[in-house]
Amino acid sequence: MDQTAMRRRNLDKWISADPWTVTFYAAGRTPDADETSFSATGRVSPASSRDDQSTPTGAMQGEVHVTRYLSILVVPWDTTAITKGMRVTATHDGSGLENEYTVLNARHVPHKWEVFLDERQ
Repeated sequence: MDQTAMRRRNLDKWISADPWTVTFYAAGRTPDADETSFSATGRVSPASSRDDQSTPTGAMQGEVHVTRYLSILVVPWDTTAITKGMRVTATHDGSGLENEYTVLNARHVPHKWEVFLDERQ
């Protein structure tokens, strides 16, 4: 078995241990074109938090900053192309928890897609 096939097999096992059903939404190519979508099964993991520094005034005075949470989504290599800016809805198959994200960056390697997600508020 070659290394890529072994990595794909191990990735499938890892995703199956804690699967998320993920739907990607992409805007149409023209303003009047319909939004397109496709689904995949993957795994979402927390990555880090990113601080958005601000200088609040008025009712928000005293707040130092707002923290935004980033996550990593891993889906199989044969998933349709994923691009920056797509809207993503991820539902955890075990608990039913649903989150919405925006794709910050997506990287395709021979055995998987790594998708960097910004949680939508």
